Amino acid sequence: MSPTTAATSSCFGTDVCGVASPPTASPLFAKASIEGAKEMEDNHAINISTIPPELVINILEYLRSDNASSKSPYTDLLPVTQTSSQLRQTALSAPSLWSTIEINDKPSSFNFAKLCLARSGNHKLDISIRVLKKIEIKIKGLLALLEYASSRIRSLSMKLSFTGPEQWDLWWDSWKALQYGALEDFNLEMTRHLFGV
Repeated sequence: MSPTTAATSSCFGTDVCGVASPPTASPLFAKASIEGAKEMEDNHAINISTIPPELVINILEYLRSDNASSKSPYTDLLPVTQTSSQLRQTALSAPSLWSTIEINDKPSSFNFAKLCLARSGNHKLDISIRVLKKIEIKIKGLLALLEYASSRIRSLSMKLSFTGPEQWDLWWDSWKALQYGALEDFNLEMTRHLFGV
């Protein structure tokens, strides 16, 4: 038996087919894992203040970008930034972390969008708006946000549902008058109901 095979057999054990069984099958492995974890906890704990802020920001950006498309980009990021005041301050100092803005039918999404807009500094923005209900009470706020951010919008994706001709006219006239100097990507999907026609 080769040294490698012997080490595998003594540590993990093998089943009747010669395939290594899971590590939990060996008390020796379990003991070694516990001792290793204790040693790591005692001697190798990493203090966040010892990591360069640029690296921390890179990790936080990965957390933000590694979400499935059905999740908010901030689903994983926000809980992590709340684990320590230093992580929070580092996150707040990085405008790129707040440059993705999503607005949907939930009122809280508009409030969070304004927060992201303020935190993003002068960074280019990726904005997604999906409003399918009660657009009549949201349209002026959406237009004000787009007007405020128009020069920084890099990508803009909108899915909107209109229920009256006055909403459509207000949106279209105001939206097309804005200047989108940084715009690289644009997607628009609108539903315009037939109003008494």
